[in-house]
Amino acid sequence: MEVPPHERRGTGQNPRRLHRGARQKLPEHLALVDELPLTKIGKIDKKALRDIVQ
Repeated sequence: MEVPPHERRGTGQNPRRLHRGARQKLPEHLALVDELPLTKIGKIDKKALRDIVQ
């Protein structure tokens, strides 16, 4: 008999309780972009990203 993945981790927490907590942390808005704007050194340009999604 195979043990379900959520029981293999050994967290000792109920997976339904974990799912409920994750659902409460969802963002209010979600925007999909084709490409992330990058700075000259290759990091995500958060200011440019905010300008794109607003």
